[in-house]
Amino acid sequence: MTARHRRQTLAGLAFLSVALTGCAGTIGAGRHRAPLQLVPVGRYDFEAQPTGNPALLAEELSAIDWIGDNQYLTVGDDHASVHQLTIHLDPETGRVVDAQFRTPVRLQDASGVPIPDSLGSDREGIAFDPQSHEVWISNENTDGDQSRSSIARHRLRDGRLFELVRTDGASMLRVFSRLRLHRRSNPSVR
Repeated sequence: MTARHRRQTLAGLAFLSVALTGCAGTIGAGRHRAPLQLVPVGRYDFEAQPTGNPALLAEELSAIDWIGDNQYLTVGDDHASVHQLTIHLDPETGRVVDAQFRTPVRLQDASGVPIPDSLGSDREGIAFDPQSHEVWISNENTDGDQSRSSIARHRLRDGRLFELVRTDGASMLRVFSRLRLHRRSNPSVR
């Protein structure tokens, strides 16, 4: 991945929420603009089979990304793993009919060592890059440092870390270096 492509990807991730908000205004952007409608479709409890390895449990899922057809990726707050799943939707109602988890991918550091859950990164977002087959994961905490957020780029095949962009580093995320700490992460913050 070139430095230019990394910058473009990071810029895209940084403005994802703005883009999604903007999409709501462009639905039906032709002559007859249709109003955006949110329709409740009910709740679905995503349950994965036990794995024998607690670090691979699909629980406390906090982010999901559609990667094509009925395939999705998700990541959770507590465990350093990416979960691949197939979700079948009812085309009439949009309700989730069925969801099957596939083999999870354990996240690794740059040396290939599994990232321990004890670092508590509190993963909050995931985005898949189909060209490189890598995922970008936003972390509320970085390597146990509850005062620094980051975005990490991992290879999906084996979870290996290729890049970590911290808010306190020399990157475009530096603007976030003075974030107010999340109270749940740091009870001493008032």
